[in-house]
Amino acid sequence: MKHILTITGASGSGKDTLVDCLLCLNHNEPENIPPLALEFCDQWHPYVAFRELISHTTRLPRDGEKEGSAYYFVDFDTFEEIEKVEETEYAGNYY
Repeated sequence: MKHILTITGASGSGKDTLVDCLLCLNHNEPENIPPLALEFCDQWHPYVAFRELISHTTRLPRDGEKEGSAYYFVDFDTFEEIEKVEETEYAGNYY
């Protein structure tokens, strides 16, 4: 059985660090694991199988964001056709 774990929190609360740690636990390491995350990821656990789910958005990429890393950037019509677990609208863009 597959489950979806959602990590939510305020900006700067450590969501990305926590996700990096979870991915690191099963050697599915992101390219740039922050040093803080590495401190907690010193041992692989055989029962952990986390993968990051990449969201879609209708907003434009920010400087440094790469397609398929933070988000898949799509137009509104494409967004409407995608099968979603959930969706929200913020500042005129859909996520």
